[in-house]
Amino acid sequence: MRSSAERRNNPVTMRKELSYGIVSSPSHSLRSLRLLAMTMRNPQQMIKKLLNGKTGSITSAALILGVASLASKALGLLRDRILAGEFGAGRELDIYLAAFRIPDFIFNIVVIGALSAGFIPVFTKLISEKKEQRAFRTANAVLNLLFIILIFFCLLAIIFAPNLIPLLTPGFDSAKKEATVELTRIMFLSPIFLLLSSIIGGILQSYQRFFVYSLSPILYNLGI
Repeated sequence: MRSSAERRNNPVTMRKELSYGIVSSPSHSLRSLRLLAMTMRNPQQMIKKLLNGKTGSITSAALILGVASLASKALGLLRDRILAGEFGAGRELDIYLAAFRIPDFIFNIVVIGALSAGFIPVFTKLISEKKEQRAFRTANAVLNLLFIILIFFCLLAIIFAPNLIPLLTPGFDSAKKEATVELTRIMFLSPIFLLLSSIIGGILQSYQRFFVYSLSPILYNLGI
C-alpha cells in the first residue's frame, strides 16, 4: 500500500486531478504546476499524445476542423497572392491554373463521391462493431478499386488532353495550349496521391483522430 504522499506525487493521480479541476488548495496548485513542468520536460510525449489522441466530442471535432479549415483558407489566399505577385496575371499563371482543372475534376467525380457516400459510413460501422480486420479488408478493397478506376480515367485524359484542353481554354493561343497540355499530363499524378490521402483521412475520421486529419489541407497548401 502506498502512502497518501506517494499517491499525491504520482503523475497519474496528478493528471486525473488536473483534468477534474481539483485545484482548490495551494498544495493542489503546486502539484498542477509540477505536472505542467513534467509535461514541458517531455515534449515528445506531449506531441505523441496530441497526434494519437481521440477527439472526445462532436463540439471538439467541429472546433478542430473549423480552425484547420480557416487556416487552410488563409494559406490558400496567401498562396494565390504569392503566385500573383511572382508571375502576375500573365501566361505562366494562366497555364498553371488551367492545368489543375481536369485532374481535379476526375478526382472529385471518382474519389470524393465514393468516399463520402460509401466508404466512410461502412468503415465506421465496422469499427464500431469491433470488426477491425473486416474493416481494413474493406479499406484495402476500396483503395484498390478506386486506384484502378482512377488510373483508367487518368490515362484516358492524358491521351486525349490535346483534345480536351482547347475546350477549357478557348482564349489560349497554340503555344499556351501546348504548354497547358504538358503540365496537365504531369498534374495527373496529383489524384493518385490525393486518393491515398483521402483513404487515410477517412480511416482517421472513423477512429476520431480529427487533429491529424485536419492537418492535411494545411500541408497541401504549404506544399503548393
